[in-house]
Amino acid sequence: MKVLIIMSISFFVLLSTLFYVSNLNIVKNIKQQENNELENSIELVHDLIQEKIDSLNRTTEDWAPWDDMYNFVKKPNQDFIDSNLDPSTASNLQLNLLAIVVNDKILVLKAYDYTTKQNIEETNIVEKDLKRYITRLKNGDNINDLKSGVITINNQPMLISIRPITDSARKAPEAGMLIMGRYLDRNVTDSIEKLTKGTLTVAEVKEYKGTLGDNFKLTNITPLNNNEIEINYYMNDLFFNKSFNIEFRSNRNSYNQGWQYLKFFIIFFIVSLLIVSIVCNELLKRFIIKPLEKINSAVNIIDINNMLDMRVDEKGNDEFTILSKGINSMLDRIDRANKRVIESENQLKVVIDAASAGFWDWDIKNDKLNLNYRTMEMLGYGNEDKITSIDAWKNLIHKEDKMYSINTVNSSIVNISNTILLEHRLLTKDSGYKWFLIQGKTIEKIDGDSARVTGIITDLTDKKLSEEELKYLTYYDTLTGLFNRGYYETISNNLNTKAKLPVTIIVADVNGLKIINDTFGHAAGDKLLIEISKILRKACGENAIISRLGGDEFSIIIEGSNENIVKDIFETIKNLCNETQVNSLTISVALGYSTKHNETEDIHEIAKMAEERMYRNKLLEKRSSRNSTISSLSKMLFEKSYETEEHAIRMFKICEKIGKKISVTSAQLDELNLLAKLHDIGKVAIPDNILNKPGKLTEDEFEIMKTHTQIGYRIAIELVDLRHIAYDILCHHENFDGSGYPNALKDNAIPFLARIMRIVDSFDVMVSGRPYKLPMTRQDAIDELLKYSGKYYDPELVRLFIEVNKELE
Repeated sequence: MKVLIIMSISFFVLLSTLFYVSNLNIVKNIKQQENNELENSIELVHDLIQEKIDSLNRTTEDWAPWDDMYNFVKKPNQDFIDSNLDPSTASNLQLNLLAIVVNDKILVLKAYDYTTKQNIEETNIVEKDLKRYITRLKNGDNINDLKSGVITINNQPMLISIRPITDSARKAPEAGMLIMGRYLDRNVTDSIEKLTKGTLTVAEVKEYKGTLGDNFKLTNITPLNNNEIEINYYMNDLFFNKSFNIEFRSNRNSYNQGWQYLKFFIIFFIVSLLIVSIVCNELLKRFIIKPLEKINSAVNIIDINNMLDMRVDEKGNDEFTILSKGINSMLDRIDRANKRVIESENQLKVVIDAASAGFWDWDIKNDKLNLNYRTMEMLGYGNEDKITSIDAWKNLIHKEDKMYSINTVNSSIVNISNTILLEHRLLTKDSGYKWFLIQGKTIEKIDGDSARVTGIITDLTDKKLSEEELKYLTYYDTLTGLFNRGYYETISNNLNTKAKLPVTIIVADVNGLKIINDTFGHAAGDKLLIEISKILRKACGENAIISRLGGDEFSIIIEGSNENIVKDIFETIKNLCNETQVNSLTISVALGYSTKHNETEDIHEIAKMAEERMYRNKLLEKRSSRNSTISSLSKMLFEKSYETEEHAIRMFKICEKIGKKISVTSAQLDELNLLAKLHDIGKVAIPDNILNKPGKLTEDEFEIMKTHTQIGYRIAIELVDLRHIAYDILCHHENFDGSGYPNALKDNAIPFLARIMRIVDSFDVMVSGRPYKLPMTRQDAIDELLKYSGKYYDPELVRLFIEVNKELE
């Protein structure tokens, strides 16, 4: 069998080499010869077209320096036209166009169908097209100037010849231009095709292909099928501003003939190779394979247990006799070793019974499975339960492990020297599936016993659980369930050497995590990170490797990606973020990516570039993110508490009056406006049951309520647009005598704007009321301010406030 395989492989290798060499040399030469023939044909086409142009040139050479023509131009008359420019003349000269131009104007224009010897009456399009060329057709000072080539008339390529009109002596001054033209149509191409034995098509191309002169430019040679091939070249028009594509199609006779010779050669080679292979195979069978089969038959009769005294015949004096002697020597050693195995086996059984590990023994021939009490105990079975066959044992194996376990055992049975070492799950009686280590070895016994497999079994459940837990902690982020930095670094190093290119790394950074942590606590921040991880999984798909690198930074690795895929992922992430809120705040993520296109690029440099792009994106979106956060926090405050936007507006109007009265700067007025809206922003983190309690707060509840100034400070200090009022937010509940919170500041140690806000806020709360307190009259509220002036409030600012209040009334 092996010889047959080797010969077959050799046959296919030789055949493949033949095809490779044929394609490399013979086929290439066939194609080259065909291309040369085509290029010769297209050169002939070019020469024939040029010959048509030359024919026109000879005609204009006869007509232009003609005295009658010269006199006609000087004194036009109908008799000359009727006599000389009639359809019969055009047919003889094979003309489609005859024009006489004088002083850039068309004196005579005749369009013919020379095949039918008729004038074409509708010459408007021809005249319009010809006028576009008149200025450029104007000849120079030399009356013998000739211009000829191809132009476009009526959307068709036309061969044209132009000469100045003069007398027969060529001494008179130029009187005009004579233009004769012939369409490059089927009338012309049919004659060319007869000579070239191909099919010719001429078409104008939109794009000008450059000055080619007499050396036309081949563009491409394209086989259309096995019987026809196409070649193209460009021909420029008379003024080099348009090009015409000459398409020539020809039969592939030489190509097909070459292929026929090649096919005959390949078939002859294959048949010869088959004959040689068959002869070699027969010789191998007779002199090598049959002697080996004879030795094999003798070896197969020998039974290690029953007929170990039999030996292979050693007659002869060749290599096979040496092999037979080696086999007999091996059988002698097996006989001795078998006796030692029996002794060791008996000793091993004693040791196994005394150990805590389980013991199993499988009689393969009789399909009897023997399990000791310890094995049954580990599986949760008692003395009354029986597992006595290998099929019963297979039924206990977890379905995911069954094929692997059976294949491992079967491979060990085939080769006696192999040991069994496998881990799989077994179904216990009461505890579900547990992990076990199965160790064993296939052995041969003598004295009538059949082949069997024996070994030990150990419970690995606790070890497996520890390994899984350790593996999870090593490679996974415990909060989000994504991969962690350790796994990311491991996989990125591997991508440097082998990866499905292109590989894209996306870096994502969560905006506003610190604000949420400071405002709502780390539980809310954890919730934000979990939501982000869900968004990334959903947007990037199952094949993406998503890792949390730490804090608010994530990395995504996508193999086999392109820029369109990344753009779709970016857009999906942005959309999902806009649809998701954590504690009423919309999630915002800054993103950056970079792609590795070839193996020479360092994946760590790609990651660094993605991170840099992310930071640039973060800077671009930072302002928008801050504004969105401020708007969201303000909306939450108005929705959650009794603070309203109207309350903020009223407060600012009073603050503005006070500010103008004491001539504060415009910047301070802007700060007062922000303070009026956001001085209580920290209340968004106060529990609703405390913030909106209708009755009086308990001492513990009030301590929680007081933290809103510190929370508001932490929020503001994280937002650049609020950072300048952060300290005022912190101090707007400080009392003038030092009895306030959170820092017990007094007098001028309290920020000026915070002192104003303390008065204005208290007054508006008193006159507006709260669920736990009825509203006061404005006079009662003023009396209350005066009562606590110098204690809670700055006395001078109270005086100013009262003056402003009167003005507002």
